[in-house]
Amino acid sequence: TYDENAWAALIDGRDEDIYPSLLILMGLHERWTLFLNSLSEEQLKLTYIHPVKGSKTLAEATLDYAWHALHHLAQIELALQKKIVE
Repeated sequence: TYDENAWAALIDGRDEDIYPSLLILMGLHERWTLFLNSLSEEQLKLTYIHPVKGSKTLAEATLDYAWHALHHLAQIELALQKKIVE
């Protein structure tokens, strides 16, 4: 876990140009996709301890991350709609 507000307050979080951050995120997602697609069903059942959410399987964590990414996408789309309307 990390302090999201403190992270956003860093100099790169305040920069208006989000393109470099998007490049990092796209690269990360490509790497995660390659890695996760390489795992067997047995490997996806392996567990780890999340400091806040407790025991999770890799499959559960993958679903959580996918939902989280879609949630952020929806937030961005709403912000863009609001900006267009105003």
